Amino acid sequence: MEAEERRTSDVDASADGNGKDEDESYSSYDSESDITLSGRRADEITAAEIQDAILQALSKRPNHSCTLHSLTARVLKEVGVLTRGKPREEFERRTMRCVSNLEKSGRVETYKAKNRRLRLVPQETA
Repeated sequence: MEAEERRTSDVDASADGNGKDEDESYSSYDSESDITLSGRRADEITAAEIQDAILQALSKRPNHSCTLHSLTARVLKEVGVLTRGKPREEFERRTMRCVSNLEKSGRVETYKAKNRRLRLVPQETA
């Protein structure tokens, strides 16, 4: 009789008491709560939006720089678009075109450290 009570008390002790399973207590979207996805496609983003997103992403980074390789992901995160595969490759080409436009206008510069990087040029306030 005591053995049966001990088994049932072990089962009761393993339950957390709030009626939820362990899986229900965890959020499926737990790490990046500050990012909202817009539902837009990558090809709907204009060049001006891409350039603004590049400048915003760089301004949030330490030393206002990042690698060219990671820039596309940072821009997509900035505009709130989630994409993979072929659309991302096409968007990366458009992003690199915008980088060259920003570089020609003197707002960013590319340089080579251990890898190719992009840096925000400090704007002089008059």
